[in-house]
Amino acid sequence: MNDITVLILAGGDSTRFWPLKNKVFTKFLGKPVLYYRLKQLERYKFSDIVIVGSKETEFLFTRFRHQYPEFSYKYINQSDSHGMAGAVLSAKEYIQGKKILIVKPVDIIEDILFEQLKDYLQKGNYIDGLLTGIHVNSYYPGGYLMVDEDNVNHIFEKPGKDNMPADLVRIVFDYFQSSDLFLEYLDSSKSQKDDLYEIALENMISEHKKIKFMDYKGYWGYLNYPWHVLSVMNSFFQNHKSRASVYLDSRYFFF
Repeated sequence: MNDITVLILAGGDSTRFWPLKNKVFTKFLGKPVLYYRLKQLERYKFSDIVIVGSKETEFLFTRFRHQYPEFSYKYINQSDSHGMAGAVLSAKEYIQGKKILIVKPVDIIEDILFEQLKDYLQKGNYIDGLLTGIHVNSYYPGGYLMVDEDNVNHIFEKPGKDNMPADLVRIVFDYFQSSDLFLEYLDSSKSQKDDLYEIALENMISEHKKIKFMDYKGYWGYLNYPWHVLSVMNSFFQNHKSRASVYLDSRYFFF
């Protein structure tokens, strides 16, 4: 999959994560979350990686680069304030004319999702985009997908606990065969809220672009609020081969 450019959206302000600090650099087993995402991408031979951060956290990315010089990636600050859409548009010159995979560093996913992507693309079917969802048992304050077989019909952003349209929560693991097409829709979409990215996807669907669905059945951890650290930490422990040697001081896990 070395012909795909990976765009990592890492520009959030982590305000909901208080009293802990930046989510992207929260440490588990002595390494920040960003480290594990980059190692995962390295395992799957992704060589063209672009990280979009912010001016407020640029010094953290600079420190990360000095600590982990083995990783190769381009880093840019988000120049457009329109949330996820602005992050993608800020990276426009680095992703034009390419196949792109858009991810977040703080969605903890298993390697099987990358295997699913590889298997799907090897089938050779033409698609414009591929969105990922996971079945949930309770309300999650995020995006939801309505699908018909493997076709995405609608996207609902934070519909509210009493208005869950389905049990499929969208994970930001979005593949686009042509970045130019997605950029075109981002540029032309309009919204007064922080949902321009989702509006662009909805517009693509309404204009009959082939937006397909990938059903992820592995572990999904996320870091929206500080208490989410506990479940993610437990997942790291369970998958660590030498758990007995882990130093359990809180200073070991967090910046």
